[in-house]
Amino acid sequence: MLMEGLQTPFTINDLAFKDGFLPIIFNGASDAILFIQVEENAYRFIMANKAFFDETGFTKEQVIGQLVDTILPPEVYTNLLRRYEEAVLTKAPVTYESETVLPGGKHIFEITITPIFDTDQVCRYLVGVSRDITHRDCDCDE
Repeated sequence: MLMEGLQTPFTINDLAFKDGFLPIIFNGASDAILFIQVEENAYRFIMANKAFFDETGFTKEQVIGQLVDTILPPEVYTNLLRRYEEAVLTKAPVTYESETVLPGGKHIFEITITPIFDTDQVCRYLVGVSRDITHRDCDCDE
């Protein structure tokens, strides 16, 4: 048995904070990951990984701490807002595809928005995971 040598059980918190395991996963992930704080009538970017900045062409200075509606074009934000509200109201992840023109160019993303609730069932955060699928069906020999 592989686990025989362990003297005590461990938790994800042990890995996350003692060994810095979560930052390694967060910044090493190939999918873009972002954390959004839910505020009264607003959504604020609070954290994003390297893949997010690579995919979108945004810089940390342009995004972190900013309200989502001040960063994205109005037509993109309007669509995104519907998805945010759906995730909060259904209390479940929402997955969809979006074609978007950003500083990094035109892309098609598969995006999943997951709401995070506190103990009073108030949504405090949204976690977004996006994968660039622009070239997924590409016939690269053409």
